[in-house]
Amino acid sequence: MNNLRYWILTAAFVLSAALGIAQVDINSASAEELAEALKGVGLKRAERIVEYREKHGGFVSVEELTEVKGIGPATLKRNLKALKRGEYSGKAKGKGKAKSKAMSKSKAKAKKQKGKAE
Repeated sequence: MNNLRYWILTAAFVLSAALGIAQVDINSASAEELAEALKGVGLKRAERIVEYREKHGGFVSVEELTEVKGIGPATLKRNLKALKRGEYSGKAKGKGKAKSKAMSKSKAKAKKQKGKAE
């Protein structure tokens, strides 16, 4: 019985690899890798995904992909099984960086006001 289970799991793994059901990490894949792995996403859209990721400091969720121009709910749904979200190792640029600074300032202001209240 254990032997049968082993062969079934092995066959499932080999079949999924043969069918190309591999996941692509939206926080680390290159534009070329995204374009190749995602249905309905060409190089231009994949480049937009990478630009968005770099500008905002990575994706918090897979669903955030719909914020990228040209990626709608239908494209997301079609590719959901092929997507995963790992940790983002790059640094935020543009608006993401400004957002972080604004949050830091508001936290400092809140601490200052809390100190006055006590």
